[in-house]
Amino acid sequence: MLFRSADGKPIELINKDSAEKFGWPLGVVAGDPAVDPLLAKANFKLEVNNLTVRAEFSANGVHEVKTLRLEPDNYLIDVDSQLTKQGSAIPHRLAWHGGFGDQSLPPDPAQISAISAVPGQKFEAIPLNKIEGVADRNTTIAGTKDKYFVAAFVLPAAAAMQITKQDFTVSGKSVGIVGVTAPVTGALKLYIGPQDEDWLRKADPRLPLIVNYGFFEVITRPLLVALLWIHNYIGNFGWAIVLLTIGINFILFPLRLKQQLSMQKMQKLSPQMRTLQDKYKKLKANDPRRNEVQMEMMNLYKENGVNPMGGCLPMLLQMPLLFAFWNMLSVSIELRRAPWILWIKDLSQHDPYFIIPILMAVSMIITQKIGRAHV
Repeated sequence: MLFRSADGKPIELINKDSAEKFGWPLGVVAGDPAVDPLLAKANFKLEVNNLTVRAEFSANGVHEVKTLRLEPDNYLIDVDSQLTKQGSAIPHRLAWHGGFGDQSLPPDPAQISAISAVPGQKFEAIPLNKIEGVADRNTTIAGTKDKYFVAAFVLPAAAAMQITKQDFTVSGKSVGIVGVTAPVTGALKLYIGPQDEDWLRKADPRLPLIVNYGFFEVITRPLLVALLWIHNYIGNFGWAIVLLTIGINFILFPLRLKQQLSMQKMQKLSPQMRTLQDKYKKLKANDPRRNEVQMEMMNLYKENGVNPMGGCLPMLLQMPLLFAFWNMLSVSIELRRAPWILWIKDLSQHDPYFIIPILMAVSMIITQKIGRAHV
C-alpha cells in the first residue's frame, strides 16, 4: 500500500533539515573517533538488484558494507552490516537519525514519541518532551513513531538499544526529533510503515502492540471492527462514522432518557431546594438542626421519587464509551486522507472552515433551549 500526501505524491517520512544536520537513517556508529567521523561523511557506492540494496564504502583501512533486503509484500527490511578496520571486524551500531514523521504535515512534537518493548510486555511510549539525555533500553524492539507511522528496529532477542532526543531549528522554531541506535547482532530487521495492526502482525507478531488504543482498549477495538464493517458496505468512512454514532446513541438512549427525566424532576424541585438551602445557610456549623435540614432534603427527594445521583450516574456510565470512540477515531490510520463530503477531504484533519464545530455548537444551544421550554 502506497501512502500519499495531499498533493498526491508519495509521503516523505524523513525530515531533510534534521537529516542533513544529524545524519540520515541507518548511519553506522562504532564509538571509534577514527572511524565515526569518516563514516558520517562517507559516500557509499550503491548496487540495486530487484529488492536488495547493497551500500559499500572503503577508505583509510575502514570498510563498511550495508545490505538491505526489502520484503515484496511487507514493510519489513532485513538489514545486514559488516564493518572492518584494517581487515578486522569491529562491533558497531546502526542509528536512526533524521527524525521521523509525515513530512506533508506541519511539525507536531506532541505526535512524536519513542517506543520500546521487551517480550511479554506492552510497548512503552516515551513522549518527545520526556526524553532526557540518552535513555538505555534492554529491549527487542525500539524506534520512533508519529500519529500514523512507525520506524522500529526489531531484534530476535533483547539487546542494549539507546534512545535520544535531538533539537534543531526550522524557520526559527525549535523542533525535536527522536534518535535510536541498535547493535548489529545477527538478524536485525527494520519496520518502516503504517500503524496498522494487519501490516504490523504480518511483519512480526510482537508489533501490533505498538498501536495504542488507550485505557478503554476493550471498548475501542470492537468500535473499530464495527466502523470497518460498516465501511465495507457503504465505502465512505465519513458516513460510516455517522452511522456508528447513530448506533452508539441508540445504545445510550435509555441512559440519556433516564438522565434527562432525573434532571427535569430536579428542576421542578429547585424552588423547594433553594428554600431548604437558605435555611441551611443560616445555621451555624455546629448546630444540630443541620441534620434535620439534611433529613428534610432526603425526604423531599423520596416523596418525589428523585435520585440526587440520577443525573450524574448515567453520564458516568456513558463516559467510557465516548472516550473509547474518540480514541478509536484518533488512532485509526484508515481515516488518513479519507474524504467525506464537499469540503471535508481528510477525516484525520480538522474542518478547515470550522463549519461542523459551529453547527454542533448551534445544535447544542437549540437543544438546551428546547429542554428548558419543556420543564
